[in-house]
Amino acid sequence: NNDDEDSDNEGMNNGDVSNKFFCPLVMYSDSTNIDRFSHFKAHPVMLALACHSIHVHQQFHGWRPIGFIPDPYHGLSKNDRKLLRSKNSGIGYKERNLHSMLDVLLKELKDIQEKGGIHFEELTLGGVTKQNVMVKVPIHMVIGDCEGNDHLAAKGKFATCISCACTCPKIESDDPFCKCKYQDKTKIICANEISDEKEALDALKKLGRHKVNNAFHQVTWTDDTLSIHGCSPLCMMHLMLQGLFVYQLENISDDLTPNESQHFDNLVQQLSSMIQCNGAIKKYPHCYFGNGLIELKEVTADEREGSIFILSILLTLPSFYKVLDENIFSNTRKFPEGTQTRKNFALVCELMLILYDWTKAEKMDKTFLKNEALKRIQRIL
Repeated sequence: NNDDEDSDNEGMNNGDVSNKFFCPLVMYSDSTNIDRFSHFKAHPVMLALACHSIHVHQQFHGWRPIGFIPDPYHGLSKNDRKLLRSKNSGIGYKERNLHSMLDVLLKELKDIQEKGGIHFEELTLGGVTKQNVMVKVPIHMVIGDCEGNDHLAAKGKFATCISCACTCPKIESDDPFCKCKYQDKTKIICANEISDEKEALDALKKLGRHKVNNAFHQVTWTDDTLSIHGCSPLCMMHLMLQGLFVYQLENISDDLTPNESQHFDNLVQQLSSMIQCNGAIKKYPHCYFGNGLIELKEVTADEREGSIFILSILLTLPSFYKVLDENIFSNTRKFPEGTQTRKNFALVCELMLILYDWTKAEKMDKTFLKNEALKRIQRIL
């Protein structure tokens, strides 16, 4: 509760707010294809209440769109886009357009926050009716993918850091012990307000940012010290289903010879048929791949989970992995460690599935996650 803020809004409710309710907002933003013919894209900005359960957040009715931002490059040829990006005025063009429109979309929220929140004469919470309630609505986080989050934080491609949220340099991305800090929002704002254009651009370039009046700097967050620069986690679909799961499958399937690919897909088809014939397919993620996995196109997020599930079984059941060892992992050109490489792949698949299941749980129990992971590791190794 911010007492100073409350005292500034006495005129709104005669200074008599006996109950205050904290209701953070979760936002989601990701570029989406509107149609397949013109390839027109829009940037929906979705809103949900953080006080809702994970079950509600997984339903379509748990989210509401507050607006759709069009792609500023739509309709421009590749040459026109290249020309625009090559000009000084074009550097950060997409980010400036995005935040100009976000400024409009967030105006109503900003006005509500400046008034101290949403005032209710009567509100029922948890079965208890309370009178004269002020509901405060700061933004808690904005979920999206890496590219979208970079645009929201106005991060440039010239940035030397990996993420828009931290200072970890790209050259140390393979170091698990690299110590990094959150980006300093105050430094970014101060650099953006430097009157000398060249000096401002130089200061922002060191911070990996475009010169943009960031719309998220104008609204209140649960952590105002970080704002969009530290409160923008990746959604699980992009991080795991369309990210880590894809890379794991590509690590095995890339550069396989046609003969090796055929052996692999034959095993996938055989296992898919076995699961379907057992009538247990409803118990598992989508795991019927009648044509194999190597040439699979336009894969949905659910199918990504199923592909790793299938891969995990292939790598751990003797009747399957013996065929893989003989026909694929004996290829010392790609797999110099042979069967140990297969065990490592199996372990990673198991741990990825455990982690993904854990993210969907109502209660994220770290002890359960650790114990379950240890059991799988011991079984495989």
